[in-house]
Amino acid sequence: MPHYLRYAIYYCPAQNTALAAFGANWLGWDIHQGTFRDHPAYAGLPKPLTDLTKRPQKYGFHGTLKAPFVLAEGVGETDVIDALEAFSAKTAQINLGRLEVAQLGTFIAFRLVKPSGDLQNLASKIVRHFDPFRAALDPAQREKRIATGLSPAQIALLDEWGYPYVFNEFRFHMTLSGAMNADALWACKQVLDKEIAEILREPMILDRLTLCGQRADGYFEVVNEAALSG
Repeated sequence: MPHYLRYAIYYCPAQNTALAAFGANWLGWDIHQGTFRDHPAYAGLPKPLTDLTKRPQKYGFHGTLKAPFVLAEGVGETDVIDALEAFSAKTAQINLGRLEVAQLGTFIAFRLVKPSGDLQNLASKIVRHFDPFRAALDPAQREKRIATGLSPAQIALLDEWGYPYVFNEFRFHMTLSGAMNADALWACKQVLDKEIAEILREPMILDRLTLCGQRADGYFEVVNEAALSG
Protein backbone atom coordinates (compact mmCIF):
# COMPACT_ATOMS: atom_id res chain seq x y z
CA MET A 1 0.00 0.00 0.00
CA PRO A 2 1.17 3.59 -0.62
CA HIS A 3 2.64 5.33 2.40
CA TYR A 4 0.28 8.31 1.91
CA LEU A 5 -3.36 8.67 0.88
CA ARG A 6 -2.53 11.15 -1.87
CA TYR A 7 0.51 12.95 -3.26
CA ALA A 8 0.91 16.47 -4.65
CA ILE A 9 3.64 18.51 -6.27
CA TYR A 10 3.92 21.88 -4.59
CA TYR A 11 6.22 24.83 -4.39
CA CYS A 12 7.15 25.14 -0.71
CA PRO A 13 9.68 27.84 0.21
CA ALA A 14 12.87 26.46 1.73
CA GLN A 15 12.49 25.60 5.38
CA ASN A 16 15.13 28.09 6.55
CA THR A 17 13.48 31.13 4.90
CA ALA A 18 11.45 33.86 6.59
CA LEU A 19 8.57 33.20 4.18
CA ALA A 20 8.36 29.51 5.10
CA ALA A 21 8.51 30.36 8.81
CA PHE A 22 5.73 32.90 8.46
CA GLY A 23 3.53 30.47 6.53
CA ALA A 24 4.04 27.69 9.09
CA ASN A 25 3.27 30.00 12.02
CA TRP A 26 0.28 31.63 10.34
CA LEU A 27 -1.33 28.31 9.39
CA GLY A 28 -0.27 26.56 12.57
CA TRP A 29 1.17 23.65 10.60
CA ASP A 30 4.80 23.11 9.57
CA ILE A 31 4.63 21.16 6.33
CA HIS A 32 8.40 20.52 6.43
CA GLN A 33 8.41 19.00 9.89
CA GLY A 34 4.91 17.54 9.87
CA THR A 35 4.14 19.21 13.19
CA PHE A 36 1.73 21.78 14.58
CA ARG A 37 2.82 25.31 15.45
CA ASP A 38 1.31 27.72 17.96
CA HIS A 39 -0.51 30.52 16.17
CA PRO A 40 0.92 34.02 16.74
CA ALA A 41 -1.32 36.68 18.25
CA TYR A 42 -2.18 39.44 15.78
CA ALA A 43 -4.31 42.43 16.73
CA GLY A 44 -7.10 43.30 14.33
CA LEU A 45 -8.03 39.88 13.00
CA PRO A 46 -11.79 39.31 12.59
CA LYS A 47 -11.54 35.83 14.15
CA PRO A 48 -8.89 33.75 15.93
CA LEU A 49 -6.29 32.38 13.53
CA THR A 50 -7.37 28.87 14.53
CA ASP A 51 -10.74 29.57 12.90
CA LEU A 52 -9.43 31.54 9.92
CA THR A 53 -6.96 28.84 8.92
CA LYS A 54 -8.93 25.70 9.75
CA ARG A 55 -9.54 24.77 6.10
CA PRO A 56 -6.11 25.47 4.54
CA GLN A 57 -4.08 24.35 7.56
CA LYS A 58 -3.96 20.66 6.64
CA TYR A 59 -2.48 21.44 3.22
CA GLY A 60 0.39 23.46 4.66
CA PHE A 61 1.95 26.61 3.25
CA HIS A 62 2.43 25.99 -0.46
CA GLY A 63 1.62 26.88 -4.04
CA THR A 64 0.03 24.03 -5.98
CA LEU A 65 1.73 22.89 -9.20
CA LYS A 66 0.06 19.47 -9.49
CA ALA A 67 -2.97 19.01 -7.29
CA PRO A 68 -3.29 16.05 -4.87
CA PHE A 69 -3.74 12.70 -6.60
CA VAL A 70 -3.97 9.02 -5.73
CA LEU A 71 -1.18 6.89 -7.15
CA ALA A 72 -2.06 4.81 -10.19
CA GLU A 73 -2.03 1.02 -10.01
CA GLY A 74 1.52 -0.27 -9.97
CA VAL A 75 3.08 3.11 -9.13
CA GLY A 76 5.09 3.51 -5.94
CA GLU A 77 6.30 6.50 -4.00
CA THR A 78 9.90 5.95 -5.14
CA ASP A 79 8.74 6.08 -8.78
CA VAL A 80 7.38 9.58 -8.25
CA ILE A 81 10.45 10.69 -6.31
CA ASP A 82 12.80 9.45 -9.02
CA ALA A 83 10.74 11.19 -11.71
CA LEU A 84 10.67 14.42 -9.73
CA GLU A 85 14.45 14.37 -9.26
CA ALA A 86 15.03 13.73 -12.97
CA PHE A 87 12.54 16.40 -14.05
CA SER A 88 13.99 19.00 -11.65
CA ALA A 89 17.56 18.34 -12.78
CA LYS A 90 16.56 19.47 -16.29
CA THR A 91 14.48 22.46 -15.18
CA ALA A 92 15.78 25.98 -14.55
CA GLN A 93 14.90 28.13 -11.57
CA ILE A 94 12.36 30.91 -12.12
CA ASN A 95 12.41 34.41 -10.66
CA LEU A 96 8.74 34.96 -9.86
CA GLY A 97 9.09 38.54 -8.72
CA ARG A 98 7.29 39.81 -5.65
CA LEU A 99 4.29 38.39 -3.86
CA GLU A 100 1.35 40.40 -2.58
CA VAL A 101 -1.57 39.79 -0.24
CA ALA A 102 -4.77 39.43 -2.27
CA GLN A 103 -8.44 38.65 -1.85
CA LEU A 104 -9.23 35.73 -4.16
CA GLY A 105 -12.97 35.30 -4.15
CA THR A 106 -13.87 34.57 -0.54
CA PHE A 107 -10.38 33.83 0.81
CA ILE A 108 -6.99 35.47 1.36
CA ALA A 109 -3.82 34.30 -0.34
CA PHE A 110 -0.43 35.40 -1.58
CA ARG A 111 -0.25 35.83 -5.34
CA LEU A 112 2.32 37.18 -7.77
CA VAL A 113 2.32 40.94 -8.32
CA LYS A 114 2.97 40.26 -12.01
CA PRO A 115 1.90 36.99 -13.69
CA SER A 116 4.77 34.78 -14.84
CA GLY A 117 4.61 33.14 -18.25
CA ASP A 118 7.56 30.94 -17.29
CA LEU A 119 5.65 29.68 -14.27
CA GLN A 120 2.52 29.05 -16.32
CA ASN A 121 4.58 26.97 -18.76
CA LEU A 122 6.29 25.04 -15.97
CA ALA A 123 3.00 24.25 -14.24
CA SER A 124 1.57 22.95 -17.51
CA LYS A 125 4.63 20.76 -18.09
CA ILE A 126 4.34 19.34 -14.57
CA VAL A 127 0.66 18.49 -15.01
CA ARG A 128 1.40 16.60 -18.23
CA HIS A 129 4.66 14.97 -17.14
CA PHE A 130 3.34 13.51 -13.90
CA ASP A 131 -0.15 12.59 -15.03
CA PRO A 132 0.81 8.94 -15.78
CA PHE A 133 1.43 8.53 -12.03
CA ARG A 134 -2.16 9.54 -11.21
CA ALA A 135 -5.07 7.17 -10.74
CA ALA A 136 -8.36 8.05 -12.43
CA LEU A 137 -10.51 10.46 -10.47
CA ASP A 138 -13.00 8.79 -8.17
CA PRO A 139 -16.60 9.40 -9.42
CA ALA A 140 -17.70 10.70 -6.03
CA GLN A 141 -14.83 13.20 -5.99
CA ARG A 142 -15.72 14.26 -9.51
CA GLU A 143 -19.30 15.03 -8.51
CA LYS A 144 -18.11 16.89 -5.44
CA ARG A 145 -15.89 19.08 -7.60
CA ILE A 146 -18.59 19.76 -10.15
CA ALA A 147 -21.00 20.75 -7.37
CA THR A 148 -18.75 23.72 -6.54
CA GLY A 149 -19.90 25.39 -9.76
CA LEU A 150 -17.35 24.60 -12.46
CA SER A 151 -17.60 25.93 -15.99
CA PRO A 152 -17.90 23.49 -18.93
CA ALA A 153 -14.22 24.12 -19.74
CA GLN A 154 -13.22 23.36 -16.16
CA ILE A 155 -15.27 20.16 -16.14
CA ALA A 156 -13.47 19.05 -19.30
CA LEU A 157 -10.11 19.69 -17.61
CA LEU A 158 -11.27 17.84 -14.52
CA ASP A 159 -12.22 14.79 -16.58
CA GLU A 160 -8.95 14.73 -18.52
CA TRP A 161 -6.44 15.80 -15.87
CA GLY A 162 -8.16 15.14 -12.52
CA TYR A 163 -8.25 18.83 -11.57
CA PRO A 164 -10.14 21.79 -13.08
CA TYR A 165 -7.59 24.56 -12.50
CA VAL A 166 -4.80 23.67 -14.89
CA PHE A 167 -3.36 25.22 -18.07
CA ASN A 168 -5.37 28.38 -18.89
CA GLU A 169 -7.29 28.02 -15.61
CA PHE A 170 -4.12 27.88 -13.48
CA ARG A 171 -3.48 30.82 -11.15
CA PHE A 172 -0.55 30.48 -8.79
CA HIS A 173 -1.41 31.36 -5.20
CA MET A 174 -0.54 30.40 -1.63
CA THR A 175 -3.72 30.10 0.43
CA LEU A 176 -3.83 31.72 3.86
CA SER A 177 -7.47 31.45 4.95
CA GLY A 178 -10.79 29.77 4.51
CA ALA A 179 -13.90 31.52 3.24
CA MET A 180 -14.86 34.83 4.86
CA ASN A 181 -17.33 37.65 4.30
CA ALA A 182 -16.22 40.95 2.77
CA ASP A 183 -15.60 42.75 6.08
CA ALA A 184 -13.53 39.89 7.47
CA LEU A 185 -11.52 39.67 4.24
CA TRP A 186 -10.69 43.36 4.43
CA ALA A 187 -9.65 43.17 8.09
CA CYS A 188 -7.50 40.10 7.51
CA LYS A 189 -5.77 41.72 4.54
CA GLN A 190 -4.93 44.82 6.59
CA VAL A 191 -3.22 42.69 9.25
CA LEU A 192 -1.30 40.65 6.70
CA ASP A 193 -0.19 43.70 4.72
CA LYS A 194 1.35 45.08 7.92
CA GLU A 195 2.87 41.88 9.28
CA ILE A 196 4.36 40.48 6.07
CA ALA A 197 5.46 43.71 4.34
CA GLU A 198 9.18 43.29 5.06
CA ILE A 199 9.30 39.68 3.84
CA LEU A 200 7.37 40.44 0.66
CA ARG A 201 9.87 43.10 -0.43
CA GLU A 202 12.17 40.32 -1.63
CA PRO A 203 11.47 38.59 -4.97
CA MET A 204 10.54 34.92 -4.74
CA ILE A 205 12.69 32.41 -6.57
CA LEU A 206 11.10 29.10 -7.49
CA ASP A 207 14.18 27.01 -6.87
CA ARG A 208 12.72 23.60 -5.99
CA LEU A 209 9.79 21.27 -6.48
CA THR A 210 8.36 19.58 -3.42
CA LEU A 211 6.57 16.26 -3.31
CA CYS A 212 4.12 16.21 -0.41
CA GLY A 213 2.02 13.38 0.93
CA GLN A 214 -1.32 13.38 2.70
CA ARG A 215 -1.21 11.45 5.94
CA ALA A 216 -4.04 9.34 7.36
CA ASP A 217 -5.10 12.33 9.50
CA GLY A 218 -5.52 14.47 6.37
CA TYR A 219 -2.44 16.65 6.87
CA PHE A 220 0.19 17.06 4.15
CA GLU A 221 3.92 16.88 4.85
CA VAL A 222 7.07 17.06 2.75
CA VAL A 223 8.17 13.73 1.27
CA ASN A 224 10.98 14.95 -1.00
CA GLU A 225 12.48 18.20 -2.24
CA ALA A 226 14.18 18.38 -5.62
CA ALA A 227 16.32 21.40 -6.52
CA LEU A 228 15.78 22.99 -9.93
CA SER A 229 19.23 22.81 -11.50
CA GLY A 230 18.71 22.71 -15.25
